[in-house]
Amino acid sequence: MDALLDLRPDGPRGKLRAGAAALDVTPATSAGVPLAGYGGEPRRKFTVVNIPAHIAAVLGNCYDPVPGGAASLFEPAQGVHDPIMARALVLDSGDTKAAIVKVDTIGVTRQLRDDVEAQAVKLGIPRQNLIVAGAHTHSGPGAASNNQLFGLIATDCYHAPTYQALLGKIVAALKQADAALQPAAIGIDSTSEQRASKNRMGKPNILDTELGLIKIVGDGGGTIAAVMSFAVHGTCLDADNMLFSADVIGATERELEKLVGGVAIFLNGSEGDVAPAQRGFDGAATIGGYLAESAHKLWPSVATQPSIEIAGSFSDVPMPKATYRGCLPLFGDGKTLCDYLPGLTLPIDQWMQKVLPFAALRLGDVVLATVPGEPTTTVGQQIKAAGKARGFRRTYVVGLANDHMSYVTTPDEYAEIDQYEAQSTLYGPTTGTIVVSSATKAIDAVKPTGWPDAGIAPIDLGPPDASSPADAADAH
Repeated sequence: MDALLDLRPDGPRGKLRAGAAALDVTPATSAGVPLAGYGGEPRRKFTVVNIPAHIAAVLGNCYDPVPGGAASLFEPAQGVHDPIMARALVLDSGDTKAAIVKVDTIGVTRQLRDDVEAQAVKLGIPRQNLIVAGAHTHSGPGAASNNQLFGLIATDCYHAPTYQALLGKIVAALKQADAALQPAAIGIDSTSEQRASKNRMGKPNILDTELGLIKIVGDGGGTIAAVMSFAVHGTCLDADNMLFSADVIGATERELEKLVGGVAIFLNGSEGDVAPAQRGFDGAATIGGYLAESAHKLWPSVATQPSIEIAGSFSDVPMPKATYRGCLPLFGDGKTLCDYLPGLTLPIDQWMQKVLPFAALRLGDVVLATVPGEPTTTVGQQIKAAGKARGFRRTYVVGLANDHMSYVTTPDEYAEIDQYEAQSTLYGPTTGTIVVSSATKAIDAVKPTGWPDAGIAPIDLGPPDASSPADAADAH
C-alpha cells in the first residue's frame, strides 16, 4: 500500500483543540483472563486438561480446553494490583485531527489497530493520523492476540470475548477524548533521566536516556494531557507476579498526574535492550517517581502555542520470510531446544505478518515515528538521527505501535546469537535495516512543504553515542 499523507495547506493555522481521557479496562477477575508477557511457571502449568491444548497450539490450532473461560494454556490472573488503563488523546488543528491511543498491554495487534481505526475514522480522524500503542507491561491482560505464535509463547490463546471487551473500552476512551475537545495550547521538549533504566545486553555505554514531553494545556492553563516518551521494559515485575499491573508505565502515569494534573500518557520507545533499573512493585514505584519528577521539572519551561500543524503518514511494508533460529524453552528441565539441537532453525513464516505498518505523526517541528515492535537502542538512535537530518527539532520513536513483529536488532546485534534480543528478531539479519529505512521514509513523508529534501540517507547501523552507564540485566 502506498503511503498516506495528510499535510495541511499553507496559510494561517487554526486554533488548536485537544481532549484526553483515561478509562479502566482491567478484566474482571471472575472472567479468568490470564496475564501476558512471560511463558513459564507459575503462569503456565501443565495439567491433564490443558496438555492436549498445548499440543494443538504447537500445531497451529490454539483452543480453549474449558469452553467459556479465557485462559487456555496459562493460569488466570489472581487479582489486581493496579488498574489496566486505556488512555487517549485527540488533537484538532482546525485542518485535521489526530489521535494517540495507548493501552496497558504487552503490545498491540494489527487487528486491534484496524478495529480502533474503523471507529477513529468515524470521528473524523484520518487513519494516517492515528497511533495505537501498547505499554509493554508484562502483567497486562492476555488472550487478546490473534497471533498464534505469540499466543503459544507469551499471551495465551485468543479469546474473542476478552478481545471484544477490551476493544470496546479502548474505543470508549477514544470517544471520550474526542468529546472532551476544548481550546488548547501545546509545547514539546526533552530532558534526560538516567536513574530509570539500564542496557540489558551487556553494553552499559549504549543507552538512550531522553525523556520527551508533550505538554497540552487548556485556555485557563489547566493540564489536559502530558504525553511522555521514554524507553524501558515493563518488567519490574517478574513471572511470579499473578496480579494485573501496568508495571512501571502505570506507576509513572499515576505519579505524573498527581504532579501536573490531566491525563498522562506514557509512550514506550526503543526498549528492546532496555531494562528497568529496579525490580518489584517498589522498584516500579521508585522509577515511576524518577520519571514523573524529571517530567515535572521540565514542565514549567516548556513553552506552549495555541496552534500547530499536524501531518501523518502510514504505509504497509513487505517483510522477508520469518524464521526462528533461537532457542525455544522446554518446560520442566530448564533447558531449551538448542541444548539438544544446536543450530536449530524453525520456519515460522506461516504464523507471522507478511507486511508491517510504519507511520509518522508530525506535530509542528517534532515527529513521532512508529515501529511495530521492540527496536533496540541502536535502531532507535538511527531513526532519531534520520529525523534530525531532515530538520526536525525532536524525533521520538514510538515502539510497540500498530502491530507487533517481536524484536528489531541491527545486523551486528543479530549476529550475537546468544542474546535473547537476537534470537527474538524474526525477520532475518536485515530486520533493523528495513525498519530504519521504513521509519525514515515515513518521516520524509511528513516533512513540511519547503523544507530541504534530504532524501533517504544511507542507513548506518553502527553504535550510537554513549550516554550514561548501566548494568546488564536478564532478558524478558
